[in-house]
Amino acid sequence: MKPTLMRAALTACEKQLQRQLRANQGARGLERIVRDALAQRLIGCETERKLDSVGARQLWNSSEGRIDIVHGDHGIEAKVVRLPRHKATASNSLYDVGQLSSDYWRLANAGGLVSAELVVLLYGPLVEDLPGPAAIYREFHNRMYVDYMTSRKYAELDISALPSLTADDRQKTGERRRQIRAIKQMGFSEPCRVQLHHVVQLRAFALVSVSVAM
Repeated sequence: MKPTLMRAALTACEKQLQRQLRANQGARGLERIVRDALAQRLIGCETERKLDSVGARQLWNSSEGRIDIVHGDHGIEAKVVRLPRHKATASNSLYDVGQLSSDYWRLANAGGLVSAELVVLLYGPLVEDLPGPAAIYREFHNRMYVDYMTSRKYAELDISALPSLTADDRQKTGERRRQIRAIKQMGFSEPCRVQLHHVVQLRAFALVSVSVAM
């Protein structure tokens, strides 16, 4: 999505995002607000398209679920990430980067799409405190990197700790390997050296567009 459209969407929904945060004291509902603001700027798009209508499946091989936005043959998934994350521990380190990698893999392997992206809403104290989009992107990227490395060493992405005796065990190992590949394709398996993805900021919020390699 062009940065100009991302900025227009963020400008249109900023007040609603602020109200939602004040009402819920959390991220509930933010993803839908961003999705709708993005969709309003894509003439003729559809929201909540079933996965099988675009030849997509979940990471765990289920066809249940939906794509947030389909615009022609372009797919978009909206996600929300808080900077910093609340109560970060090794056991929940896969929470944000895990969701991103699952959605990325699903879009990348959708046979009915030609292109796709993740649009990530960043919010939280760090977004407003950091000096600009480049610093916000660097913080986001490096948080995803730290979460990835933590999960590789101590949590779900530690494939060496997964047994491989049963069919279920082998399936789980396969899912984790696919997640790791998706994280590497997004660039989050290494610290931030250059800005890989588009980012726009509006006061306490920012949008990052992560393009999907089809």
